[in-house]
Amino acid sequence: MPAIETTKEYGYLNPQKGPKVKFARFVGGELILFSTYTTELEYIAVSHVFGKTEWFSIPGIKNEVLASTQKAAFIEKELPALIGDRAFWMDILTVNQRIQAEVISVVGAIPWIFRNAVQTLAVREDDGIYSCCEKVLEGIQDWDSHCSALANHRINHIDDMCDESYLQRLWTFQECLLSHSIRFVVCHRENHSKKKKFERGRFYKQQADLERLHYSLWVLWYCFRSGAKIEVTLGEFANAYVHGKTITRSKPRPRTMAEDIHTGSFVVVNLVSRRAASEPRDYIYATMPAFPWYKYPANAENMAFGGLFVDLYNQAAENRHSFAPKITASMIQSSATDTSRAWLPSKQQPEPECLGDFLKLLGQRLQRDTPNNISCFHATTGVRVFPIDGDTSLEFLPMIQSAIKFSESIWRECHVGGELSEYGSYVSSSWEMDVTDAAYMGWLPHREKPIDSHLRAIEDEDQTIITEGPSVEFTTIPAEQESSFRSSTVDHHVYHVPILEYSRSILDSAWHALDPTSPDPNHKAVFERYLHEMRSRWSKQLLHTLTLLTAMVNCQIGLSAARWVRKYFVPALIQYDDNNKVLGLLAKHTFPSEKFEVKQMMSVGRHLQGPSLGKDLVLVDPAVPSAPVGIIPDFNYGDHEEEDFESRMQVLYRGLWRFGPPEELDFVYVSPETYAATMQERMQEHGE
Repeated sequence: MPAIETTKEYGYLNPQKGPKVKFARFVGGELILFSTYTTELEYIAVSHVFGKTEWFSIPGIKNEVLASTQKAAFIEKELPALIGDRAFWMDILTVNQRIQAEVISVVGAIPWIFRNAVQTLAVREDDGIYSCCEKVLEGIQDWDSHCSALANHRINHIDDMCDESYLQRLWTFQECLLSHSIRFVVCHRENHSKKKKFERGRFYKQQADLERLHYSLWVLWYCFRSGAKIEVTLGEFANAYVHGKTITRSKPRPRTMAEDIHTGSFVVVNLVSRRAASEPRDYIYATMPAFPWYKYPANAENMAFGGLFVDLYNQAAENRHSFAPKITASMIQSSATDTSRAWLPSKQQPEPECLGDFLKLLGQRLQRDTPNNISCFHATTGVRVFPIDGDTSLEFLPMIQSAIKFSESIWRECHVGGELSEYGSYVSSSWEMDVTDAAYMGWLPHREKPIDSHLRAIEDEDQTIITEGPSVEFTTIPAEQESSFRSSTVDHHVYHVPILEYSRSILDSAWHALDPTSPDPNHKAVFERYLHEMRSRWSKQLLHTLTLLTAMVNCQIGLSAARWVRKYFVPALIQYDDNNKVLGLLAKHTFPSEKFEVKQMMSVGRHLQGPSLGKDLVLVDPAVPSAPVGIIPDFNYGDHEEEDFESRMQVLYRGLWRFGPPEELDFVYVSPETYAATMQERMQEHGE
């Protein structure tokens, strides 16, 4: 419920009647606004994508409207006929977009608005599935047939947009999940072409875009039908979405005080969701108001995402919904060593760029009732940690193979969901790092080393351009110069693929080639040829970026945070024994100088029972056993065979782990402090 009540006519909450909000109605060609409670009116709620907006004057509407060009035309020419004389709610028409406080205050009313509406009008954007696609899909009810038919037809649209942005935005997702009856319509546009018509490897890119489109539609269907009394098949849902039909289910009930975002399967199916919002804070605003225990901070309008995230953690803890934050205070601040502070979320959080980024920061729900009143934080075993500050090309392939094998399901989800495949899997060996591109990641040319001119080949559309350019070595940008270097831009004479995009494409290509379950022979051949061509051309910076992104995938941190993560963490191999190493992240502040040395540390768990066992693992320095300083990949993904699960738990807990009849798992609880003391004694005995 909204804590910010800007006016009595917008956002005022009556416990029995719900919030009082502004509605609209077309009367004689004019738009009339009025206020009432959501439970005292039959109305339609309009769900749509903002797009690229500007202020428009629309006939029949008194005030200017903040909308995209095609949305303004839709409101003028199509919306009145779709709505008729019925009351309706549409944010850009009923909420004053010039008053930020009003925009924020209505967020708390969104669950009421869409849950109480007689129908939701879902306005698609005509930027992925076009009218010709609809004709091809006419009459197809089977989901697999739908996917293959659209994939075959999309070859005709290889230079057109394949966004289907209604499926890629966060707010539209939440609005659908709150609705019980959805009518899909299309806001038509004249131009379907991409801004950059030419793309190297655009065939691979379109395959990835289409796979993400289908995955997003599947997730929407899965979440929409969850808990519904009326079964809606995937084929029926897809048919309604494509052909502008209505889909209906039982009315979703309001959330209770006992529920949180981890209730049900929402987090699981959306952990790699690319659905995006305009502001980082929207990932909290769009998901949390549905739960009655969450209240907006009084000064929410002036708070950054990090502050809102800490406030969310505190409210969750106060209401018995504690979760295990991915980034703790002690990982960012070396001074945060006290237990009461170290395990709390850091106020410095990477700002999410999509729903999956946000959900990954939450970690798993912590146990409400800890067995025998002992702490959830427990040592699993001692580990050796090898920081990786750059790597050699010979070590890259074994590293990526090992990472994919250990976290196979995570890599598969990141590919299908679009995080890995966002830029396609095409990679060219002619790529070279741009100086400004390097500066974005925190490097600049080494001033003490010579800069030699050399020839380089750059692919530009259908030709290869030979240019003379600098062969540079890079060093880390000093902290005092960081902002100026990273804010600089350069005018490229030819199209340049930024290092983060290029690195994602390499990793996606690697996934296709190395997928343990079903490797793609064609991609494997392409990837092997690429590795052969790159054998003497790997730069330390590219390898470091690839290693960093690989660790982020395994540790389940959104890849959009790569620059932020590089500032605070270094990739590290975590050795449990001679045969078991995993790639994780270690806080940079654990090293007093730039020299990254091998460290003896502890693997520590945050869950004692249930399906979260083996997840949200952290590194702890025995010298400061109360504070986590690194992130370890999950040992348990919930889809392992029993034998594999047992094997992993034996590695994770060593002698502390045991199986008892009948196949009951158990382990000896040891606090981090106790285990650290034991480690120190052993090291002294061996003179280390």
